[in-house]
Amino acid sequence: MQEQPRPQLSIVIPAFNEAAVIGDTVGTVCQFVADQGLCAEVIVVDDGSTDETAILAEQALARWELPSKVIRLNPNEGKAVAVRRGMLEARGDLLLMTDADLSVSMGHLPKLMDAIRAGADIAIASRAVRGARLDPPQPFWRLLIGKMYGLLRRLIVLPRIADTQCGFKLFTRQAAREAFSRQASKSWAFDAEVLYIAHRLGYSIVEVPVVWCNRRESKVRVLRDLWSVLRDLLAVRWRHRKLNRRDRACGG
Repeated sequence: MQEQPRPQLSIVIPAFNEAAVIGDTVGTVCQFVADQGLCAEVIVVDDGSTDETAILAEQALARWELPSKVIRLNPNEGKAVAVRRGMLEARGDLLLMTDADLSVSMGHLPKLMDAIRAGADIAIASRAVRGARLDPPQPFWRLLIGKMYGLLRRLIVLPRIADTQCGFKLFTRQAAREAFSRQASKSWAFDAEVLYIAHRLGYSIVEVPVVWCNRRESKVRVLRDLWSVLRDLLAVRWRHRKLNRRDRACGG
């Protein structure tokens, strides 16, 4: 059987109990791909959902003539594992990870692709750089907690990146495979770890301002989980402290 040509873009969507939105999300993503004339594949990673997320995703994907698949994980292991699995199975020249609620709209993707064309290896959506906007604005206490986490994270890893946690990131194929193959964290800190690995390996990272629509309450409680936040970030730094550009698998 002849192998399919590599798509220009892979879109990876991690999902856990997203039956209420996954059909609309897949439809929105596929319509965007069609409208833009992109050669793309869509991968939904169902992270051990207890609802009909996987079935509804398969039904939605079947309506489009795009390379696509649903990866079913069992049991639930968390977003970090789901994203890693999807990114490592993706075949595209560019790999996009996006949240199932599309808090960052697909309309921002061209700006990230432009950043890659301009020479970046990784382009990440940011809520904390000039030009970004939160819609609706977050309450003061949420902003304060976010700033506290950002300060702690910058003290330990990635001092020059303002926002590592926005779930809309575009990678070149090489940068994605190098970073996600080394990812070990199964906690929310996986975003920072993947970017820290890429940084240590010499890949360039650019932040792109976006409009972020807050569609759900974050499950991360920095104040309550301060010790685990500190522990995970310190573990990321220690684990990859010896990485450098010479450790790239392809030497590029």
